[in-house]
Amino acid sequence: MGLGLVLAGLAAASCGKNTTRLDGASPPPAMQPAGPVEPMVNPHTGAMTGGTPGAPVEPVPEWTIAGTIQLAPELAGKVGESDVLFVMARVPGERMPVAVERFAAPTFPLAYTLRSGHSAGPAGGPPQQLEVLARLSRNGTAGPPQPGDLEGVLDGRTSPGASGVDFVVGKQY
Repeated sequence: MGLGLVLAGLAAASCGKNTTRLDGASPPPAMQPAGPVEPMVNPHTGAMTGGTPGAPVEPVPEWTIAGTIQLAPELAGKVGESDVLFVMARVPGERMPVAVERFAAPTFPLAYTLRSGHSAGPAGGPPQQLEVLARLSRNGTAGPPQPGDLEGVLDGRTSPGASGVDFVVGKQY
């Protein structure tokens, strides 16, 4: 009987608060945009979002970076069939890549082409300079390097549109 009294007390205390359905409800005036919303690029899909319906949307400039990745001879026996190679380009000083390509069970030398799509870069245009790196993941996930992972980083920086961006995977964690 004690539990019934507690439940009855809770039901009475709610008095219908926070039980109204919000289907079709408008946000409060403070939450509504003051004017037209500028279109934005979704950093994960590259799709345009927001903006005024029917308004023209400028496409995100497309770019590529292409090259070949070699494996240092001393690491040749360290690549397994379940390993995954992630080739990434990112703006110097940034953690999140602006382009990524994934290769399951890679063989070397490996030709790659990174394409824009994860981000438009600063101010909606392509980045001016990029760092390019490749990480061979033992557990198949793209994240911080784990013990046993292999990595190679382009010596220097490159710019969108570059080809012949070759480097070596030569470091083991």
